[in-house]
Amino acid sequence: MNSGVVSSILQGKRKVSLNLALKVCSTLNVEPQKREQLQKAFSANLKGTTQLQLAGGQSLEYSELAIDQFNVIADWYHFAILSLARNTKLENRSDFIAQRLGISLKVADKAVKTLLRLKLLELKKDRLHRSQVRLQTTEGIQNSAINRSHQTDCELALKSLAKDPLSVRDFSAITFCLNPSRLLELSKLIRSFEDRTIQQFENSEAEEVYKMSIHVFPLSQIKSEVTR
Repeated sequence: MNSGVVSSILQGKRKVSLNLALKVCSTLNVEPQKREQLQKAFSANLKGTTQLQLAGGQSLEYSELAIDQFNVIADWYHFAILSLARNTKLENRSDFIAQRLGISLKVADKAVKTLLRLKLLELKKDRLHRSQVRLQTTEGIQNSAINRSHQTDCELALKSLAKDPLSVRDFSAITFCLNPSRLLELSKLIRSFEDRTIQQFENSEAEEVYKMSIHVFPLSQIKSEVTR
């Protein structure tokens, strides 16, 4: 950065984006604990509602989870329970939820209580309802809970690959050349596809909970100047 930009930041005349803050942390070799504190501060400031515009003028609304909230519900079954509760048919019965998701009764009971405590679930006439239609985490922040969640997604996919027949799953992959500078553009395209998928296929008639993971990662060695 030139001296004018630095001066404006120090005087509070110019805002610092998360990406810029992380680049500064990397250049100055800031220790991981302080870097994570910085990420949490940005996450708290960014918490709110995001509305994504789709083709045809339609939009999907997302409520953004703070990192601290996501740390509590990072395990996959929390979001699976929220998906089960998207309609009015989910009874407040931990044994039913445990059976549907293949988890223990203790885990199911604790998960429901956690979601109720965080007000992500509501209890009405002994039925569980989602208080937020859709949730998302803050993007651009590397966090241990988010990393663990992605790792679990990969493990769940491996289990499905081993036990589920082709009639109930679909696995595909492509290998292609990509300029790393266009990764953000590709990420936006993927998000748009994900939202159109939800809009088209998630409805009151759907009975099973699915997870769709799209992984984009380099197979070649990224040139050093790109990762700086």
